[in-house]
Amino acid sequence: GVVLLPPGDGASGRYAVEADLLLFPESGNNGYGIVIGGGDPQGDRPVTTWTEFVLSGEGKVAVFRQSAEGRATLLAWQPHSAILVRGTDVVTNRLRVLVERDSVRVSVNGTRIGAVPTGAVKADGIFGVRIDEGLNLHITNVDIVRRLLKR
Repeated sequence: GVVLLPPGDGASGRYAVEADLLLFPESGNNGYGIVIGGGDPQGDRPVTTWTEFVLSGEGKVAVFRQSAEGRATLLAWQPHSAILVRGTDVVTNRLRVLVERDSVRVSVNGTRIGAVPTGAVKADGIFGVRIDEGLNLHITNVDIVRRLLKR
């Protein structure tokens, strides 16, 4: 598998990252999704810390926190009907991670399917995607929306 964190500007404060992820029929059930909080956007050291919001081909969602100490589960794998499962045709899931003051919320195909407290997630930093091994996946976009107004 791979974590892709493009160099350059990251995100901080209140923001949302959204991606359209196309899963092909011959894929496995491993995880794929959005990564946030990847290290220092302007730093030149390797990134060893991030939080991943991942889906599986069998229609499950999970949230993991990766750090130098290892991987911690913030939201264990759980099924949700909003996630399109791998089948005989290509399926597209639109995954959205919304960072707010109190929580980081996960939505798939317009339906909120989970959240973790913002304090459990290092949300500031580079964002990108996670693709585990054994997947045939196409990503059509990874977009960010920054919140300009404070509430």
